[in-house]
Formats: sequence, C-alpha cells, structure tokens
Amino acid sequence: MSMPLDLYVIRHGESEANVIVQAGEQGDNSLYTQDNVTVPDRSWRLTATGRKQADCIGRWLVSQQQLFDRYMV
Repeated sequence: MSMPLDLYVIRHGESEANVIVQAGEQGDNSLYTQDNVTVPDRSWRLTATGRKQADCIGRWLVSQQQLFDRYMV
C-alpha cells in the first residue's frame, strides 16, 4: 500500500459533551449531573451547531469532486 497523496482528517461537529465541558471551563458546573458523567463518549448527540457543521463539511467534501481510495471512521 502506497502512502496517500492527500489525507483528510475530519473530527465530529460540536456535541452535547462539548457544550458541557465548555460551560465547566467557564465556571458553570450546573450541566454536570450524575446522569451525564457516566455516558459513554460514543453516546453523545451532536448539537444543532454540530449538525450544521457536519452538513457543511459534507457539502464541502462533495464539492471537491474527488474520489477517495479509502474511508476510515
């Protein structure tokens, strides 16, 4: 397998966990509850902003009109 010419690394959009952590970093710990501190990372949903970010990057990828050799999730 040869090395890729281009490598795109895309992270998920804003999640509910991102919002909670950001609030905590600004001194608002009210969003930390017993229910949400035990939620596995993979279970957090995207916020409305995160869904918009995902849609935006999806549209950008399509606009590149380029086929990818591999997709890794």
